[in-house]
Amino acid sequence: MYRDTGVLNTPPSSAEEDSALLARVPRGDEQAMASLFDRYAKVVYSVALRVLRDPAAAEDVLQEIFMQVWRNPEGFRATRGSLGGWLAVVSRNRSIDYLRRRQPMESVEEV
Repeated sequence: MYRDTGVLNTPPSSAEEDSALLARVPRGDEQAMASLFDRYAKVVYSVALRVLRDPAAAEDVLQEIFMQVWRNPEGFRATRGSLGGWLAVVSRNRSIDYLRRRQPMESVEEV
């Protein structure tokens, strides 16, 4: 179980390090994926938890997003911004989609 510390700060990292890790993922490099997870799981989980207000659902979103990165690391485009920023946006969007599927009557704008 992943525990939220309430801190959105990620360890210092550079775009070059993120790109190097992402480049190793298509070759099945589990250590590179673990490094990305360690670096960005708090951000993804925190965003999902804020939107969903449900720790189990936030964990589901966290798992889905990192499985997406594992299957398709090319989905991230460095020219559009940082990996952490992209993951935060993906987490927010995926969480809103989760709410729409679960509670279609509840207004997403309130979130």
